[in-house]
Amino acid sequence: MSIRSQIMRAIDEYPGVPDQLLAQHVAKEAGESALRSLALERIEQVIKGERRKRIRQVEIASTSGPREEDPGRWSAVDALLEEYAKAVIVDWTAELLASDFALGDGFRVTWGDATVQQHATRIMLLRQNVRGNLDTIQRHEAAIATINERGATSLAEAVYADAA
Repeated sequence: MSIRSQIMRAIDEYPGVPDQLLAQHVAKEAGESALRSLALERIEQVIKGERRKRIRQVEIASTSGPREEDPGRWSAVDALLEEYAKAVIVDWTAELLASDFALGDGFRVTWGDATVQQHATRIMLLRQNVRGNLDTIQRHEAAIATINERGATSLAEAVYADAA
């Protein structure tokens, strides 16, 4: 039985047991081999996350400059986010309160335990992601335009065709 299956079974069998105690129970039942496998999977996730974070830092650095400092550049996005926030209705279920989110420094916190500052930190990260994603969308659209304009099949072909 996979660790995930064991976790689901333990949640069903012991619904009132605190997460940390339930985790200890599942770990004891899972055995060393399964825990090693889970640890490797988690380490891989951390590595992927760290690589994504570093790529995002490079992307943010490459898109920052005079146009980032334009206060009106993101006003439409900010207005949409504020309008969306007014329309969202949240049901504060036990499941939501127990779920966690990342704070960008490797630390995770549950919705139920997060402080005002931690929620504000997450909002800042998500806003940066929205802006970064919009910049990335623009970059991909520019790549498509360049490929099409030059009759190429890839961006590298389009760019290197000019150098040749």
